[in-house]
Amino acid sequence: MLKPNSNWQEDAFTKYDNPAPGFGTHITGSLIDQENGFDSTTSGNPSMFTVNVAAQQFEPIDNTDVNTLIAGEPYLLFIRGDRSIDLSTNAATPTETILRATGNLHLGSYTKNFTTVQEGDLIMIGNPYQSAVNINSVIGNSTNINSGQYYIYDPTLGDHGAYVTVILPGGANTSGSFANQFLQPGQGAQVASVSAGATSVVFNETDKAPGNFTSTNVTGNTLTTEGLLSVQLFTEDNFNNQGVVHDSFGIIFSDSEDNEITPMDAVKPMNFYENIGVNHQGTFLSLERRALPEGGEVLPLFTNGYQNTDYVLKMKLEGLESTPLYLEDYYTGQSILIEQEEINYSFRVDASVEESISTERFSIRVGERLETDEF
Repeated sequence: MLKPNSNWQEDAFTKYDNPAPGFGTHITGSLIDQENGFDSTTSGNPSMFTVNVAAQQFEPIDNTDVNTLIAGEPYLLFIRGDRSIDLSTNAATPTETILRATGNLHLGSYTKNFTTVQEGDLIMIGNPYQSAVNINSVIGNSTNINSGQYYIYDPTLGDHGAYVTVILPGGANTSGSFANQFLQPGQGAQVASVSAGATSVVFNETDKAPGNFTSTNVTGNTLTTEGLLSVQLFTEDNFNNQGVVHDSFGIIFSDSEDNEITPMDAVKPMNFYENIGVNHQGTFLSLERRALPEGGEVLPLFTNGYQNTDYVLKMKLEGLESTPLYLEDYYTGQSILIEQEEINYSFRVDASVEESISTERFSIRVGERLETDEF
């Protein structure tokens, strides 16, 4: 395929150039316009990244005028809109745009190997085909990849998008996102390793699932199962106006599970802004499977990345009618009973008060019930 500059930047020769309105975008990463192919900004901040698996972090790409786009190579790209956007202000209104690329379609199998992988590492992958694929089939062909879930970045959530943990094989999630078990053409995702060692992701032609198109908007693909506690984090404005969720997590209680971390528990990928999840002894989870709750248990939560002041936690419990669960807010001292019907808790954060924005502000507490022969 051609270079990003020739494709997604529409062969523009300056940051002001907009050769095809409605197509392409700016790719930034330099103070000097078109240095290494980048559109310049006053900060020089990058907008296109790859993943360094060994370091478990995003890294800016080196250039857009030498490297080429290769089918299956994934990127994270911040899209402001088409090339009519004014890069001199953060207040510019986003516009619709289409990213297009010229090259040869990939046919046949595609394998991506990773050699420096530790247990639980997140690996970014891209769909090499111009067809939806069934990720269950892909993971089934692969080596050392967790088959319990994978992760999609949904650009419609929050203010600038958020990660969605997609539970496999069914494809549901706790955020009500469009994301499911079908990875779309041109879409990237993340998967987790099961253990340390050699890891490979393998796509085959038989993984293709044409016709399984999912549009990038919230469609209510929400996980439901007996024993599920689901918690969604909204800004107050979004909650009051039926807007989108910023983040979510789930805990599934079952007599067939235990309280140790297993591959069926989903490690939480961190959003760039609001995050909420389970803090399992320092490991942050977006989905935890646990044994049936026992009175007196306390399950710490993790929150950070607040960008607003007023928020709402939307909580719902399915089953477990005989077990009282409470949300504990250590900052306000409030204890909220989570009942079978939807329970909503409004709270405020103050960036100047450490306890208000503490990552350990909330927990889930299991209440005690008296036996019928007790007074």
